[in-house]
Amino acid sequence: MKIFGIGFYKTGTTSLAVALETIGYSVVDGESTLRPGYGDEGRTLIEYIENGNYRFPIIEQHDAFTDAPYCFVWRQLDREFPNSKFVLTVRDEDEWISSVLRFYSGRPVQLIRDYFFRSCGDPTRSVECRDEWLNRYKQHNREVLAYFEDRPNDLLVMDLSKGDSWSTLATYLGQKIPTGQFPHANRHHGKFEQRMRSLYRIFLKNIWKRNRWS
Repeated sequence: MKIFGIGFYKTGTTSLAVALETIGYSVVDGESTLRPGYGDEGRTLIEYIENGNYRFPIIEQHDAFTDAPYCFVWRQLDREFPNSKFVLTVRDEDEWISSVLRFYSGRPVQLIRDYFFRSCGDPTRSVECRDEWLNRYKQHNREVLAYFEDRPNDLLVMDLSKGDSWSTLATYLGQKIPTGQFPHANRHHGKFEQRMRSLYRIFLKNIWKRNRWS
C-alpha cells in the first residue's frame, strides 16, 4: 500500500511527512536534492510525466509521498497504484494564500513549480499570479473531494489548524497512535532545515541498522 499526501503547498505537507515518518513509513517529501540517491529538482519526474509514465521508480523504493509533484498527478497515481491511501491537507483559503505569499517571497522558482504553474511559478510575481494560485488551490480541493466522494475509505481530509492530529491520521491508516505532540513542521523554519533534520534521522537509522547486522 502506498500513501500519497495530495494537499497543495503550505497546507501542512511537511508536517504530514514528518508524522508519517514518525509512524514508521519511509517518506519522500516533494522533490529534494538533499535526499540520498534522489532529487534532481524534478527533471526526472517531469520527464516521466511528459512521457505519460506515472510509475516513478522512487515510488517503488518508499512508502509515502507528499507535496509536488504528487499533489498534481494524484488521479494518475490512483490508477497506477490501486488500493493506495490519499491524504488531502487543507486550510482556510485566506490563511493559505497569505502563507504562500510570505513563504515564497524572494525565493527562487524551483523547476517543479515552474513546470506546473508556468509563468506563475512565483505567486508573488503579480496579482494575476496570486489569483492563479488561489484559484488552482480551490479547484484542486473541489476536484479531489468530488473524485473520492464514493470512496470515503480511500481519502482522509486533514486540517491541522483545526486540530486534526495523530488520532485522525493513525486511525485512518490502521496504525497505533504515537505518543507525543503531532509535528507542526515548517512554521518557524523552512523546508531546508526540516529536511536536514529528517535526513539526520535517516542517517542515524542507517547507522543503527549497520551496527545491528555487523
